[in-house]
Amino acid sequence: MSIEEKIDIALKDQNILNIMNKAASTFHSQLDEDEIKTCKLNALWKSICNHKKNKAAKFTTYLFNGVRIECIREVKFKAKDGDVYLDFDKSYGFQPNRDYYTAISQTDLLDVISKCPDSNLLIDRAKGHTIKEISERHGRNRETVRRKLKNSTKVLRRKLS
Repeated sequence: MSIEEKIDIALKDQNILNIMNKAASTFHSQLDEDEIKTCKLNALWKSICNHKKNKAAKFTTYLFNGVRIECIREVKFKAKDGDVYLDFDKSYGFQPNRDYYTAISQTDLLDVISKCPDSNLLIDRAKGHTIKEISERHGRNRETVRRKLKNSTKVLRRKLS
């Protein structure tokens, strides 16, 4: 049986479609539908080609992880491609679109950030520092910094919308 036939059969299986949809569900705020569909198809193709039945992982687990990896690659590719205007961590759900960026000057944005709780953490994150670097710089636990960044980002997102 050819790979194309295996892909066609897999695309008709509702369980496989559900697994791919679940794996890609967290990326809907960062990728559009076409990009997500491409990630799913690439992961399905790679899973069919590379999954070994004698390995410990089931095909569906292999596929789920493959879809997530493909989506992460696409998000990183978009970031390198210039579609992301600020360096905030997208795992917190903050991704300003072009309208926000053109409507708010950087000075205004810094004013909004300064009114957020733990604004110094947000500014360090926007400068590209890792959570570990920020935690060392401010003498806090990494998990505490991560939580405070997440909460501050939510506040910032509300202020910008």
